[in-house]
Parts: sequence; structure tokens; C-alpha cells
Amino acid sequence: MLVRELELEDVAEYQALFRMDKSTFDYVLDLVTPYIEKQDTVMRECVSPRERLQATLRFLATGM
Repeated sequence: MLVRELELEDVAEYQALFRMDKSTFDYVLDLVTPYIEKQDTVMRECVSPRERLQATLRFLATGM
């Protein structure tokens, strides 16, 4: 939810969080999706490639 709000309302904070703008993020997401995509199972739904990339970039950018 927070990331969606940042995409729409606060572009500068979005860039600070991921160290890239939305168009660059979407480009990188298209490149890495086949490598980080997982499948849902009967027990649980998988984490989406978008969420995986967001978590990874945030960790690499901030260390948190």
C-alpha cells in the first residue's frame, strides 16, 4: 500500500526509496521477472515478482 501511494503522490520519495524512477523500476522488473517468479501452491500464495524486487531494492538501498 505504501509503495502504491508513493508511486502516485510522492515521486521524490519513491526515487529515494528505490534509487530509481518508476519507469526504470518497471524496465528492471520486466528483465528479472522470469528469474524471480514463483508459483502459488495449495498452502499459500507466492510473493509477486514486483514485491520481491521492491524488497530487494529497498534492502540494497537502505540496508533495512
